[in-house]
Amino acid sequence: MRSGVVVVGTALVAAVPCSPRRPGSPSALPSQPLSGSAWAPPASRRTTSTAASAHPALNGRGGVIAFDSIATNLVDSDTNGDADVFVRDRAAGETTRISVSTRGRQGDGNSQRPDVSGDGRWVVFDSTAKDLVPGTDTNGVLDVFVRDRATGPTQPTW
Repeated sequence: MRSGVVVVGTALVAAVPCSPRRPGSPSALPSQPLSGSAWAPPASRRTTSTAASAHPALNGRGGVIAFDSIATNLVDSDTNGDADVFVRDRAAGETTRISVSTRGRQGDGNSQRPDVSGDGRWVVFDSTAKDLVPGTDTNGVLDVFVRDRATGPTQPTW
């Protein structure tokens, strides 16, 4: 039995035993478990976050981790004081804020509960921010958005 630990900054997000999968048994793990130090970024790339991170979601191969956090030091210029959605690309060793407008501006409300497509390109999340897609969000309630990591646009799902 192997154990894997997913680390975002230095906050423990999930510790999951990786045993061989039995036919018909459910698994939230990648189809080919990662091994050794591949689960955590090198020590030189770790950052102690200033606050909590939650709601992790892995893509199909486990190389992309989406999560939300109220930490302000995971990316530069995080000054909105709200929960944001981030992606940690383990291969590139980079953390990117996803809950931004197409132009890259931070949202004016909380963004949480991400999920990521199997290939890691699309990230869906909910948000109370009114400015992620300027001029379209006028209902004043929680909405669901999707961001294309390859081309950049953030779009409402309605």
